[in-house]
Amino acid sequence: MPTATSGKVLVTGANGFIALWVVRTLLEQGYAVRGTVRSEGKARHLKEVFASYGDKLEVVIVEDITKAGAFDEAVKGVDAIEHTASPFHFKADDPDELIVPAVHGTTRVLESALAYGTAVKRIVVTSSCASVMEAQEAPRVFSEVDWNNAAIAEVREKGRAATQPAKYRASKTLAEKAAWEFVEKNKDKLTWDLVVLNPPYVFGPTIHEVSAAEALNESMHDWFYSIFKGSKNAKQLSTIGSSWVDVRDLAEAHVLAIKRPEAGGERIIVSEGPWKWQDWVNVARELGADIPAGDESYDPAKTTHYIVFDTTKAGKLLDLKDHGKGGRRKFAEKNKDKLAWDLVVLNPPYVFGPTIHEVGAAEALNESMHDWFHSIFKGSKNAKQLSTIGSSWVDVRDLAEAHVLAIKRPEAGGERIIVSEGPWKWQDWVNVARELGADIPAGDESYDPAKTTHYIVYDTTKAGKLLDLKYRSIKECLADTMQDLKARGWI
Repeated sequence: MPTATSGKVLVTGANGFIALWVVRTLLEQGYAVRGTVRSEGKARHLKEVFASYGDKLEVVIVEDITKAGAFDEAVKGVDAIEHTASPFHFKADDPDELIVPAVHGTTRVLESALAYGTAVKRIVVTSSCASVMEAQEAPRVFSEVDWNNAAIAEVREKGRAATQPAKYRASKTLAEKAAWEFVEKNKDKLTWDLVVLNPPYVFGPTIHEVSAAEALNESMHDWFYSIFKGSKNAKQLSTIGSSWVDVRDLAEAHVLAIKRPEAGGERIIVSEGPWKWQDWVNVARELGADIPAGDESYDPAKTTHYIVFDTTKAGKLLDLKDHGKGGRRKFAEKNKDKLAWDLVVLNPPYVFGPTIHEVGAAEALNESMHDWFHSIFKGSKNAKQLSTIGSSWVDVRDLAEAHVLAIKRPEAGGERIIVSEGPWKWQDWVNVARELGADIPAGDESYDPAKTTHYIVYDTTKAGKLLDLKYRSIKECLADTMQDLKARGWI
């Protein structure tokens, strides 16, 4: 089936920890997003965080995801669906507090997509390694062929008396099974295919609305208090663990899952690898955290990980080894005693400037330059969008220079370096293009760059210190790029 390499994507439960990163990653990669939340109050934070994307983000209210027809309107006109909405907590009395919204929330999305999602090409469901693994006494490697039937059995046998982890794991297992059963039952009617992503513990920066550490989502609450607040003693730190993935890598996996044709119909474990809490404590202390040492006898090379996941399929289908931030960081850390080289990672935002790679027509420009060209010179954005949508940028020639400096400068070794000229709105580019003689509409003539708010800005202190990089201005970039475009006959 065709995949969704562009267009509009529905993200359910869009105000959640994982979902907000999925929304951000989709927007950054040029998609429009329709997010569902349960109330207008929950929509407010989303709109504020992504205000710079203008009408590329739409937020709709779905009060009860378990109701029949809950997503009937939301699925109309979208090219793909990322279903992330599902409860995760360890406070349920009745197992149905978790199971009903998990199962019905999933099937309601699929029912609506079947009935009204005429443009939908792919649906990605966020499941969990909770539906893959089973607790046991001997070490084991789990893969996508495994199911957590033990949790379902415990909940059916014990009901309210089942353990909290079993209640949660049963909810995820039953919800995922329901999704695959729905697809099998309706396979002759479907115009879309299904991908299920199974992450373990998800950690990383929080961009969803959270007022205090106590209000963190379940996984980050446990992470924060275990590492920084001493909720675990030394023995627990060195013996308790699981597997994990960075929330940003998981968000990237969600986007890759709607892009890659070969991911269709697959169940995919997305995991960076195993850990014990002591691993996190040790690294936090290396980074300057003023926290107790924990178990100083701990040796990561000698510890036993009882639950490990085989991520071969994710590597093959999503190529996450090249996209995931965690994988690159961990490789260098794991192999530091064997390496005869060091690593530098450069992190640019939008990259603009003259094109010298082979490109036959404006429509064939790479993603960032395609958006740049059509926004400034072809009127793809209206006046309001020009003055409200923006990000940060760097000239491609400055980024190239940064690459060369990164292999020259000893002090750059082992560093992660943001390379950015600064923030912009599309109207800034339009104004300068007109100064340079471009025959294009004025856009939003009330726009005042001194009064605009930039929601995403990067600290480039490190690049200045380590690379001593000098950046081209918008005017310099535009002048040279316009000359290139004229030579090609595109403006």
